[in-house]
Amino acid sequence: MTKKIGRIILIVVMIMLVIGLSLVTMSASPLYRTNQWVDTNAMFSMGRALASGMVPYRDIVEQRGPLMFGLFAIASFISKTSFIGVFVIEVINALIVYFFASKIAAFYFDNKNVASVLGLSGPGVMVGTHAFELGGAPEEFAFPFIMGFIYLAFLWQRQNKQLRPWLYLIAGFGLFYVFWVKYAMIGALIIFFLYVGFGLLADRNWRGLLTAVGLSLIGFLVPSAVMLGVFYQHHALQSLIDVYFKMNMMAYGENQNGMISQLVNSLGLFAEPINQHWLITAITAVGLVLTKIGRQRSMLFMMFFGTVAMLVLTHFVREYYVLLLMPFFVVALFQLFAWLINWQKELLRPVMMLVMIGIFVIPFYGNSYIKTATPRDAHQPFLARHGQPTDQSVQERFAADMHKKSKHPSILMVNSLDSGFFLAADTHPVTRYFHLMNMTYDEFPEMYNSFSDTMTHRRVQYVVVFVPGNQPLAIDMRNALNGVHPYNKAPLVKNYRLIDTGYQLLAGKPKNWALFELK
Repeated sequence: MTKKIGRIILIVVMIMLVIGLSLVTMSASPLYRTNQWVDTNAMFSMGRALASGMVPYRDIVEQRGPLMFGLFAIASFISKTSFIGVFVIEVINALIVYFFASKIAAFYFDNKNVASVLGLSGPGVMVGTHAFELGGAPEEFAFPFIMGFIYLAFLWQRQNKQLRPWLYLIAGFGLFYVFWVKYAMIGALIIFFLYVGFGLLADRNWRGLLTAVGLSLIGFLVPSAVMLGVFYQHHALQSLIDVYFKMNMMAYGENQNGMISQLVNSLGLFAEPINQHWLITAITAVGLVLTKIGRQRSMLFMMFFGTVAMLVLTHFVREYYVLLLMPFFVVALFQLFAWLINWQKELLRPVMMLVMIGIFVIPFYGNSYIKTATPRDAHQPFLARHGQPTDQSVQERFAADMHKKSKHPSILMVNSLDSGFFLAADTHPVTRYFHLMNMTYDEFPEMYNSFSDTMTHRRVQYVVVFVPGNQPLAIDMRNALNGVHPYNKAPLVKNYRLIDTGYQLLAGKPKNWALFELK
């Protein structure tokens, strides 16, 4: 009884540590003013638009998957005027990471309490590098599922290539979730299914193979069919296909070079994650090589390289994409911890203490983005129009300007990604294309044409313009247009007037802004 109570107390303490870690490392946390990352703001705008009744892809366009928008829609029901709802979802996500990390640690350490403490490495690694940035990326929400599939890989090998049938069903649902959040993240999952399938086939375990394939397909196809049926019912199925698949595959990062150039480019992209995190990659490689639990080594290596291969197929590797590889680093750490403790039993307590302290210290060294988050009680953390300190962000000042004429103003971000202006103004996008996605006019002219049409027909009250410049500028109509695409300048000048300007560090990067109002 005493041991059971002690076990419960330990788990509660570990959960509190995960929540505490989330509070100080996630900029959606109530300790900080806001999440300044443009991607997270864009997803939250999509989520609030979805919660208001707009249909993704048909009424409003972004490139991520529908389940990503769904997560942020849920967050908007908790709070539509702050990132508190996003933070709640991120904490739940981190706790799931901790759960699977603890389960994986139990394969290395017989003592459940030791595994529970070392399981803190999971959420610690997730938030501890530049790949996490400020939080809110699709890769963050895929992290627990990759951890879960690694756990299933261990379990499958430990149980002599067998899993309980309902686990295959859960695995299929996991594939459904990750695929419809961002399909480029499914590399490790696909390798898992292929490895299991070929393993059962090689053993001629026909019943096991039929069970694995059938239940996995049910777990993936049934919820997918339901979701696609909802889009069909709202006459948005073709829009989903055009945006989520065709746009992402053909326009965004398409490589039109010859075969040799593409091969060289692919090799460079394959090396990019190693270049960004060479030390972590080296530790991961050593840890996976040392793994001697069953035959996980080959399976883990294949899942790792399957993830990298999927990144290469996107034709570029952004910093936060590499977060998908960090679950394998967690496994490597467990192996190295086990090796150290087996070598010197006296190292057990120091290693456990190191993990509990390290998860709070290392992120502030390994993830410099955390330092750009603005604490809620910071004194004059922002810069006003001419660079002097102020308590009001440029988003808040522009929102005050807009609220003089409209409680929920309509906005267009004509030459930049969503940078928090919709959230600050307590509004959501009303146009199909509401901000500039990372594509040129040649890659996706429809978006730029839509901006011109929106301004020509005066469909929004305000246009926010990003003005290039690393220092506070005296912005007038002439230099306010420097960053606007030539095709969009004429309708902006004809129908809108410049009413305010601002300068601010956004996620540590200096930005100048101009606010235009409908004439």
